Amino acid sequence: MLKTLTSVGNSTALTLPQAYLQQLGLHKGSKVNITLNEGKITIEPVKPKPRFSIKELMANTDFDAMREDAELQAWHNKPSVGREHG
Repeated sequence: MLKTLTSVGNSTALTLPQAYLQQLGLHKGSKVNITLNEGKITIEPVKPKPRFSIKELMANTDFDAMREDAELQAWHNKPSVGREHG
């Protein structure tokens, strides 16, 4: 597809067809990674990192496994070295 660069304020812009944006799940405000390699420009969507609520994180925590972790128990049983308890 042949496209022409346009001016937007003091910048140069490239418009992308709506069909391309829809196919990639992109919209105004989406983040993309632009790279230049051997004279070619590549534009790739940046997938947002998943965000979890504290409730979701706690639901996926295996507290029994933590109790059985020898390294964690060794750390927990060490004496205080500062003001951890007061």
